[in-house]
Amino acid sequence: MPKTPKSRQQYGDVGERELRSRGKPYPPQGDAPHSTHEPKPSLQDKQIPFDSSQVLRGHETISSSQDSVDALIHDEGGSNGTPASNSTTEQTSHMGDILRHLGTRADRERQTTNEMMTAGLSWVSSRLDGFSEQLQTYFSSTSNPPLLLKQLDEAIQQKEAAEKTIVLLKQQKELAGKANAQLAKQNEAAGKTIAQLQRQKEAMEQALEKSNERLEKARTERDAQRRIAEGGTLANSTKVTDDAIKSQWAQLRYNIRNLARYLGSMQYLQLTPPLKARFRTVSTEWKSNLDKEATKELMWEAYLWTMVRHQIISTEGGEWAGNKTNFLKLAQTKILGISIISWAFLDCANLSAALWNQPEKQKKPESDSTEPSLQDIARWCSQGSNLLNHVVPFDQQAFEGLLSREATEIRSCFGRTEAGAYRMPGDAWDEMRMILGCALDLDRMLTDSKALFTIFWSSDFPRHEGKLLYSDGYMEAVAHNPPLSNQSSVEFFTSPVLLKRGNADGQNYNQEVVLIKACVVCS
Repeated sequence: MPKTPKSRQQYGDVGERELRSRGKPYPPQGDAPHSTHEPKPSLQDKQIPFDSSQVLRGHETISSSQDSVDALIHDEGGSNGTPASNSTTEQTSHMGDILRHLGTRADRERQTTNEMMTAGLSWVSSRLDGFSEQLQTYFSSTSNPPLLLKQLDEAIQQKEAAEKTIVLLKQQKELAGKANAQLAKQNEAAGKTIAQLQRQKEAMEQALEKSNERLEKARTERDAQRRIAEGGTLANSTKVTDDAIKSQWAQLRYNIRNLARYLGSMQYLQLTPPLKARFRTVSTEWKSNLDKEATKELMWEAYLWTMVRHQIISTEGGEWAGNKTNFLKLAQTKILGISIISWAFLDCANLSAALWNQPEKQKKPESDSTEPSLQDIARWCSQGSNLLNHVVPFDQQAFEGLLSREATEIRSCFGRTEAGAYRMPGDAWDEMRMILGCALDLDRMLTDSKALFTIFWSSDFPRHEGKLLYSDGYMEAVAHNPPLSNQSSVEFFTSPVLLKRGNADGQNYNQEVVLIKACVVCS
């Protein structure tokens, strides 16, 4: 229980001065009387908040009080060790009261400090209990607490894995930086190497260009020496390709078909003897075929090809260069003899025999070492044709005479009008001019080439039991009754076959190919 307050005399001047010097109320507030009938509330009921600063201030008060007492004792005591007087005894008595009061005050301070520490511990304990209750409430509201913990563990593991990945990425970044630096050095070295190779390439290209120039010069000199050795100084043979010949042949066929289509659309009145003779060479049934709508146009096409054969290609006409090349074609035919015509004929006959399942009855003649070879003959013909082409000019007057005769012969069969003009318009004259001009160009190409060409007509093919049978290796049917087979009978040719032996380089004369097939009409 706390003591009752005392008077000033009980404390003395020293106690009052000491208390006031420390900022404490005098008399001390702790000495206030307390009612004995009121119960003292507990710390737990008061819910004293924990304050660590108050504990420190209590300890400081106790220490300061002890220091004051020590100082007072030191001041009041004699310096020489003599007994104290009565006044000193009284002061000592008062000092004892002060010490007792201070001890009581220190005890109260310690009690207050202990109470505050107890309250702080209680506050911490209550906070922990509240946190525990919150955790229990959270886990009780969660349907699957272990799953949450598992997810937390997984999240922690993922975080650790991410940190490791970041470390690895940093290491890889450092390695990539080093690699990039190394690649930059290599690229720089490669650039220098490429520049050096480019300079070497340019030098090699220049050397190659000079070598090609020297090679071309040597090749030209070699060709000149070869022509001198072969006797070709006056004629430079022209290399004619198969594609060029096929293109010229197709152009001639197109022009002939245009004029034949026009002539077939008109009704003829009478035929002159030269026209009848040419139609007979086309077909024995020329009259009926010329009157039929299905074959009228094809008969006129065959007639025009026959005209080209007699007037341009064969040795009968020779209008090319104005009748000055007949001797060349005649000499070519005589020199070649069986080498070309008979050989090609036997090839066709043997092919037909194979198709008809018959043994070959004819054999190719063996070559005589004293006779000129096909290569020599072809070279001579090619050089002779080129020579005539250079030294003999084209006779335009002879060409115009041939054109006039052939056009007039055809126009006469359609009669004249009452005014005496031909019923056939002048367009046919232009068509005939294009046909003859194209035929002359084709004949010049065939003669200039080193390859040997032979044109086959229906009369050059063998017969089987008096009939000319269809052969898909040599013929192409433009009109026929189905089905078409090797047993189908051929009525007449509308265009001939073109055979080639050797090539434009003057080699492989032992090989013969069908360059262009014949167009035929089958029954």
